[in-house]
Amino acid sequence: MVVGEEQIIGQIKESISVARQAQASGKRLNKLFDRSIRIGTRIRNSTGISRGGISLGSMAVKLAEEN
Repeated sequence: MVVGEEQIIGQIKESISVARQAQASGKRLNKLFDRSIRIGTRIRNSTGISRGGISLGSMAVKLAEEN
């Protein structure tokens, strides 16, 4: 995994949204995911860990081209 990969937070947001629509998540799980998304976004923005990063897919292509 690439540290700070933004796609992961997007996937988590989509997953909890689907779970909420299906009423498959409860109050505690919703709160946990909301807090996790908020904290993950704050950490990514404040530390700059995603600055200049590439996605896992892009990294794989780059390594394949080099070898």
